[in-house]
Amino acid sequence: MSVNVILLIYVCALVRCIQFWTTNVVDNYVLRFCAKRDTITAGGGESDTLAVLDEDACAQCINYNRDVIVGVKVRLSLDVCNMGKTENEAFRRALAVAERCSVPLMTHHSVSTVPTQKSLDPKATFGCPGDLRAGDIYTHTFHGYPNTIIDVNTGQVHSDVIDARSRGVLFDVGHGAGAMNWTVAELATSQNFFPDMLGSDLHLVNKDGPAYDLPTVMTKFLHLGMPLVDIINSVTSSPAKAYGIETETGSLTKGLSADVTVLKIEECDVMLEDSVGQTRNVRQRIKPIAVWREGEQIKVTVPVLWPNPDSIEKSLRQKSRQEINDDIAAGYEPRVSK
Repeated sequence: MSVNVILLIYVCALVRCIQFWTTNVVDNYVLRFCAKRDTITAGGGESDTLAVLDEDACAQCINYNRDVIVGVKVRLSLDVCNMGKTENEAFRRALAVAERCSVPLMTHHSVSTVPTQKSLDPKATFGCPGDLRAGDIYTHTFHGYPNTIIDVNTGQVHSDVIDARSRGVLFDVGHGAGAMNWTVAELATSQNFFPDMLGSDLHLVNKDGPAYDLPTVMTKFLHLGMPLVDIINSVTSSPAKAYGIETETGSLTKGLSADVTVLKIEECDVMLEDSVGQTRNVRQRIKPIAVWREGEQIKVTVPVLWPNPDSIEKSLRQKSRQEINDDIAAGYEPRVSK
C-alpha cells in the first residue's frame, strides 16, 4: 500500500520571529511544514494580555508568508487567557483574522470558559465548536478534560458538536501528550463520530509515548473501528484539502510531489496507553516500511519502546483530572467496552 503522508505543524511566534523560523527551520528540513499562525506570542500564558493579540500584524504576517502559513490557531484555555478573562476576545480576534485572510481557524479548546455546548451556559458569548465556520478545525477532539465533546451526564456527543460537523467544521485528533482519551474516543466512535484528520501533535514530550508517531495514532483508530480507507484519507488527502495544499500533495496524482509512505498492518498483542494512562489490548499495528519525500527515500524510524512503561506511569497522573474516564463511563449505557 502506497500513501502520501504530510507533516502538519503550527508556529506560535512573534511576527518578527517568522522570518527566522522560515529561514532556519523550514528551509533546512526535507519534511513538509505547514504552519498554523497563532494570533499570539510565544510561550505559555500567551493570551493573558490582549495588547499582544494584534489582528493587523497577524494578517500582515499571514499575507507575507502564504507559502508556509496556511491558517490561524488560538488556544482557548484558562491558563493561557488570564484565567479566562481574555478568552472571548482572543476567540473573536482569531475568528476575525481567519475570516479576513480567508484561511481556516484551528482551536485548541479545553479547561475553558467558552462552553462546548453553548445552551448549557446562558451567559456565554461564544461556543466552541458552535461558532466555528465551515472549514475551521477543532483539534484535540478526544480529550477528557473539562470542555470534552462528551456530555458528562449522558455519555453522548454534545449536539453542538454534531451540528458543527454538519456545517462543515473539521475535527482533528491532535493526540499530543494530553489529548487522547480512550474512553472519550470509544464513546464518540460508538456513536459514529470519527475524526476527519488524525493529527499526531508530535513533539519531544510525547515522542516516547503516549503519541509515539503518526502510525501509532493511526493504529489507535484502527483499533477503534475506523475504516482503513478513512484512516489513510485522514493523514493524506483530508489534511491536504483542509489546508489548501491539495495541488501540491495529499494523493498519488501525476504532477504532485512524490511524497510516499509504504505501510503494513502487523499483528501484535500489546496494552497501548492513551494520554491518561488507560490502556487497551491492541492486536494490529500500522507500521511504516519505507518513506519518500519528493522522490528522495528517507530513513524510517520507529519507537524504541512501544508501548513505553514509563509513559503509561506518567500519563496516569492525568486520569484524575478527566471529566470522562473508564471509571466514570462505567455507569453509562451502553457501557464502554474495554
